[in-house]
Amino acid sequence: MSQARTLLTRSRLLTLTGAGGIGKTRLALRIARDVRRSFPDGAWVVDLGPVEDEALVAQTVLAALGLDHTSALPVMTVLVDHLADKQLLLVLDNCEHLLNASAVLVRTLLAAAPGLKVLVTSRQSLGIDAEALLTVPPLSTPNPDRPPPPKAMLRCSCSWSGPRPSSANSHSVRTIAGPSPASATVWTVSRSRSSWRQPGCGCCVLSSSSPFWATVWIC
Repeated sequence: MSQARTLLTRSRLLTLTGAGGIGKTRLALRIARDVRRSFPDGAWVVDLGPVEDEALVAQTVLAALGLDHTSALPVMTVLVDHLADKQLLLVLDNCEHLLNASAVLVRTLLAAAPGLKVLVTSRQSLGIDAEALLTVPPLSTPNPDRPPPPKAMLRCSCSWSGPRPSSANSHSVRTIAGPSPASATVWTVSRSRSSWRQPGCGCCVLSSSSPFWATVWIC
Protein backbone atom coordinates (compact mmCIF):
# COMPACT_ATOMS: atom_id res chain seq x y z
CA MET A 1 0.00 0.00 0.00
CA SER A 2 2.70 2.49 0.96
CA GLN A 3 4.67 1.66 -2.18
CA ALA A 4 1.62 2.32 -4.34
CA ARG A 5 0.97 5.68 -2.67
CA THR A 6 4.60 6.65 -3.15
CA LEU A 7 4.54 5.74 -6.84
CA LEU A 8 1.34 7.72 -7.37
CA THR A 9 2.93 10.72 -5.66
CA ARG A 10 5.90 10.57 -8.01
CA SER A 11 4.04 9.74 -11.21
CA ARG A 12 0.85 11.00 -12.84
CA LEU A 13 0.06 7.49 -14.08
CA LEU A 14 0.21 4.35 -11.97
CA THR A 15 -0.86 0.98 -13.35
CA LEU A 16 -1.54 -1.90 -10.98
CA THR A 17 -0.88 -5.12 -12.85
CA GLY A 18 -1.35 -8.78 -12.01
CA ALA A 19 -3.52 -11.80 -12.66
CA GLY A 20 -7.29 -11.54 -12.54
CA GLY A 21 -8.99 -11.77 -9.18
CA ILE A 22 -5.95 -11.05 -7.00
CA GLY A 23 -7.18 -7.75 -5.57
CA LYS A 24 -6.13 -4.99 -7.98
CA THR A 25 -9.50 -3.26 -7.77
CA ARG A 26 -9.59 -3.45 -4.00
CA LEU A 27 -6.11 -1.98 -3.75
CA ALA A 28 -6.97 0.81 -6.19
CA LEU A 29 -10.02 1.80 -4.15
CA ARG A 30 -8.01 1.87 -0.94
CA ILE A 31 -5.35 4.01 -2.59
CA ALA A 32 -8.07 6.38 -3.79
CA ARG A 33 -9.36 6.64 -0.24
CA ASP A 34 -5.94 7.43 1.16
CA VAL A 35 -5.12 10.17 -1.36
CA ARG A 36 -8.55 11.64 -2.14
CA ARG A 37 -8.02 14.71 0.06
CA SER A 38 -5.12 15.69 -2.18
CA PHE A 39 -7.52 16.20 -5.09
CA PRO A 40 -9.93 19.16 -4.73
CA ASP A 41 -12.09 17.81 -7.57
CA GLY A 42 -12.32 14.34 -6.11
CA ALA A 43 -11.47 10.78 -7.08
CA TRP A 44 -13.63 9.06 -9.68
CA VAL A 45 -13.85 5.33 -10.44
CA VAL A 46 -14.75 3.96 -13.86
CA ASP A 47 -15.30 0.21 -14.30
CA LEU A 48 -14.38 -0.68 -17.87
CA GLY A 49 -15.00 -4.39 -17.31
CA PRO A 50 -18.46 -4.44 -18.94
CA VAL A 51 -17.33 -2.31 -21.91
CA GLU A 52 -16.72 -4.44 -24.99
CA ASP A 53 -16.27 -1.79 -27.68
CA GLU A 54 -13.13 0.35 -27.61
CA ALA A 55 -15.11 3.18 -29.18
CA LEU A 56 -17.15 3.44 -25.96
CA VAL A 57 -14.25 3.94 -23.54
CA ALA A 58 -14.28 7.74 -23.67
CA GLN A 59 -18.09 7.80 -23.48
CA THR A 60 -17.99 5.56 -20.39
CA VAL A 61 -15.56 7.91 -18.66
CA LEU A 62 -17.73 10.87 -19.61
CA ALA A 63 -20.78 9.22 -18.03
CA ALA A 64 -18.79 8.36 -14.90
CA LEU A 65 -17.92 12.01 -14.47
CA GLY A 66 -21.62 12.88 -14.57
CA LEU A 67 -21.44 14.59 -17.94
CA ASP A 68 -23.91 14.33 -20.82
CA HIS A 69 -22.72 14.26 -24.40
CA THR A 70 -25.34 16.53 -25.90
CA SER A 71 -23.14 18.70 -28.11
CA ALA A 72 -21.86 18.04 -31.61
CA LEU A 73 -18.29 17.99 -30.29
CA PRO A 74 -16.39 14.68 -30.15
CA VAL A 75 -16.52 12.90 -26.79
CA MET A 76 -12.78 13.26 -26.27
CA THR A 77 -13.00 17.03 -26.81
CA VAL A 78 -15.72 17.29 -24.17
CA LEU A 79 -13.59 15.27 -21.74
CA VAL A 80 -10.50 17.37 -22.37
CA ASP A 81 -12.42 20.62 -21.90
CA HIS A 82 -13.92 19.37 -18.64
CA LEU A 83 -10.68 18.08 -17.13
CA ALA A 84 -8.31 20.79 -18.37
CA ASP A 85 -8.42 22.81 -15.14
CA LYS A 86 -9.34 20.03 -12.71
CA GLN A 87 -7.22 18.54 -9.92
CA LEU A 88 -8.63 15.04 -9.99
CA LEU A 89 -7.77 11.36 -9.62
CA LEU A 90 -9.27 9.12 -12.29
CA VAL A 91 -9.34 5.39 -11.52
CA LEU A 92 -9.76 3.21 -14.62
CA ASP A 93 -10.58 -0.32 -13.50
CA ASN A 94 -10.26 -3.46 -15.68
CA CYS A 95 -8.50 -2.07 -18.75
CA GLU A 96 -6.80 -5.23 -20.01
CA HIS A 97 -9.26 -5.93 -22.85
CA LEU A 98 -9.23 -2.29 -23.98
CA LEU A 99 -5.51 -1.52 -23.86
CA ASN A 100 -5.19 0.52 -27.06
CA ALA A 101 -8.23 2.70 -26.41
CA SER A 102 -7.30 3.13 -22.75
CA ALA A 103 -3.75 4.12 -23.66
CA VAL A 104 -4.94 6.72 -26.17
CA LEU A 105 -7.45 8.10 -23.67
CA VAL A 106 -4.96 8.35 -20.81
CA ARG A 107 -2.20 9.84 -22.96
CA THR A 108 -4.57 12.49 -24.33
CA LEU A 109 -6.05 13.42 -20.96
CA LEU A 110 -2.70 13.63 -19.16
CA ALA A 111 -1.33 15.93 -21.87
CA ALA A 112 -4.36 18.22 -21.69
CA ALA A 113 -4.97 18.28 -17.92
CA PRO A 114 -1.88 19.04 -15.81
CA GLY A 115 -3.81 18.53 -12.55
CA LEU A 116 -4.98 15.03 -13.51
CA LYS A 117 -3.57 11.78 -12.17
CA VAL A 118 -4.66 8.35 -13.37
CA LEU A 119 -4.69 5.05 -11.49
CA VAL A 120 -5.22 2.00 -13.73
CA THR A 121 -5.89 -1.65 -12.96
CA SER A 122 -5.05 -4.08 -15.74
CA ARG A 123 -3.47 -7.46 -16.34
CA GLN A 124 -1.05 -5.67 -18.68
CA SER A 125 0.55 -2.25 -18.70
CA LEU A 126 -0.69 0.50 -21.01
CA GLY A 127 2.79 1.00 -22.44
CA ILE A 128 2.73 4.78 -22.03
CA ASP A 129 5.82 6.90 -21.39
CA ALA A 130 6.35 7.73 -17.70
CA GLU A 131 3.90 5.00 -16.67
CA ALA A 132 4.71 3.69 -13.19
CA LEU A 133 4.03 -0.04 -12.73
CA LEU A 134 3.27 -2.03 -9.61
CA THR A 135 2.65 -5.77 -9.70
CA VAL A 136 0.01 -6.75 -7.16
CA PRO A 137 0.69 -10.06 -5.38
CA PRO A 138 -2.22 -12.42 -4.67
CA LEU A 139 -4.23 -11.65 -1.55
CA SER A 140 -4.10 -14.16 1.25
CA THR A 141 -7.14 -16.44 1.58
CA PRO A 142 -9.07 -16.09 4.86
CA ASN A 143 -9.29 -19.18 7.05
CA PRO A 144 -12.97 -20.30 6.99
CA ASP A 145 -12.49 -21.85 10.42
CA ARG A 146 -11.35 -18.52 11.87
CA PRO A 147 -13.74 -15.75 10.77
CA PRO A 148 -12.84 -12.13 11.60
CA PRO A 149 -14.09 -10.80 14.94
CA PRO A 150 -17.33 -8.77 14.90
CA LYS A 151 -15.47 -5.55 15.70
CA ALA A 152 -13.33 -5.96 12.58
CA MET A 153 -16.43 -6.46 10.45
CA LEU A 154 -18.15 -3.41 11.93
CA ARG A 155 -15.23 -1.22 10.90
CA CYS A 156 -16.45 -1.35 7.31
CA SER A 157 -20.09 -0.46 7.75
CA CYS A 158 -21.82 1.55 5.06
CA SER A 159 -25.17 1.74 3.33
CA TRP A 160 -26.64 3.11 0.10
CA SER A 161 -27.28 6.84 0.45
CA GLY A 162 -28.20 7.80 -3.09
CA PRO A 163 -31.00 6.95 -5.55
CA ARG A 164 -31.37 3.20 -6.00
CA PRO A 165 -29.73 2.37 -9.35
CA SER A 166 -31.94 0.80 -11.98
CA SER A 167 -31.84 -0.14 -15.62
CA ALA A 168 -32.86 3.45 -16.40
CA ASN A 169 -29.93 5.13 -14.69
CA SER A 170 -27.16 2.53 -14.48
CA HIS A 171 -23.71 3.22 -15.89
CA SER A 172 -20.42 1.36 -15.86
CA VAL A 173 -19.51 2.91 -12.53
CA ARG A 174 -18.66 1.20 -9.26
CA THR A 175 -19.96 3.12 -6.25
CA ILE A 176 -20.33 2.43 -2.58
CA ALA A 177 -22.48 4.52 -0.32
CA GLY A 178 -21.50 6.64 2.66
CA PRO A 179 -20.91 5.55 6.23
CA SER A 180 -23.65 4.09 8.38
CA PRO A 181 -23.39 1.97 11.55
CA ALA A 182 -26.09 -0.43 10.41
CA SER A 183 -24.90 -2.35 7.37
CA ALA A 184 -22.18 -2.87 4.81
CA THR A 185 -23.75 -2.96 1.38
CA VAL A 186 -21.90 -2.36 -1.87
CA TRP A 187 -23.65 -1.47 -5.09
CA THR A 188 -21.94 -2.36 -8.34
CA VAL A 189 -23.48 -0.69 -11.37
CA SER A 190 -22.85 -1.63 -14.97
CA ARG A 191 -24.55 -1.18 -18.32
CA SER A 192 -25.56 -4.83 -18.43
CA ARG A 193 -25.89 -6.00 -14.85
CA SER A 194 -26.40 -4.79 -11.31
CA SER A 195 -26.48 -6.56 -7.97
CA TRP A 196 -26.20 -6.06 -4.22
CA ARG A 197 -23.40 -7.82 -2.41
CA GLN A 198 -21.81 -7.81 1.02
CA PRO A 199 -18.09 -6.92 1.00
CA GLY A 200 -15.63 -8.92 3.04
CA CYS A 201 -14.00 -5.73 4.24
CA GLY A 202 -13.51 -2.09 3.40
CA CYS A 203 -15.85 0.37 1.85
CA CYS A 204 -15.07 3.39 -0.21
CA VAL A 205 -16.38 6.89 -0.60
CA LEU A 206 -15.40 8.83 -3.68
CA SER A 207 -16.90 12.12 -4.82
CA SER A 208 -19.67 12.22 -7.44
CA SER A 209 -22.09 14.94 -8.51
CA SER A 210 -24.23 12.66 -10.64
CA PRO A 211 -27.76 11.72 -9.51
CA PHE A 212 -27.13 8.23 -10.83
CA TRP A 213 -24.75 7.05 -8.13
CA ALA A 214 -23.73 7.85 -4.58
CA THR A 215 -20.50 9.20 -3.27
CA VAL A 216 -18.15 6.46 -2.12
CA TRP A 217 -16.16 6.26 1.16
CA ILE A 218 -13.58 3.72 2.25
CA CYS A 219 -13.57 3.48 6.03
